[in-house]
Amino acid sequence: MTFGKRAGAGIGAVVLVLVVVVSGCGMLDDAAPPIHTPAAPGVSSQDDETGSLGTTPEGETEPPCADGPGITDAPETPEVTVPPAAAEPPEIPEPAATPKPPAASTQASPPGSPASVVRVIDGDTLVVLLGGVEERVRLIGIDAPERGEPGFAESTAFVRAAVAASGGTVYLEADGVRDRDRFGRLRRTVWLPDGRNLNQLLLNEGLAIVWG
Repeated sequence: MTFGKRAGAGIGAVVLVLVVVVSGCGMLDDAAPPIHTPAAPGVSSQDDETGSLGTTPEGETEPPCADGPGITDAPETPEVTVPPAAAEPPEIPEPAATPKPPAASTQASPPGSPASVVRVIDGDTLVVLLGGVEERVRLIGIDAPERGEPGFAESTAFVRAAVAASGGTVYLEADGVRDRDRFGRLRRTVWLPDGRNLNQLLLNEGLAIVWG
């Protein structure tokens, strides 16, 4: 009898413990907070419930995760080092041009015999040294003013300037008609070394007149 009571008390205690345990589990289930599955990177908890991406429960847009998939950093632009500009070489002065010798004249020598002018008498008379002999030369075909006549100074100065420019050398050409005039002067056409006819120059300048 005593053993039976003890056994019945023991069974009752076990049943009571089980009841308490079962009741405790139900209380734990009611009190335990819901377990949320961790959201994928870049997806908020609100995304799980609404299916919307990139918004927080307050409606603000979350910035994309720097390490999120599909986002790559823009490549950095490499720094370009510009080499320093090369110094310009100093200017080298050009050598002075070597003067060229004057081209040889292809002009033929004037007609007649060369003579050196000793002095100018007037616009139509010269004293020359011809073949070592001093001669008076009368320019044929023209007549220039005599001393004391208008135009004497101008015609004389013109002849002197022309002779000086020629270096004092003239060429005397005979006309083949008469060699000398009645005063014993040589009758000649006078040429300058550059080929100009002195007799004609005096006529052109109006410093002499035609004389037969």
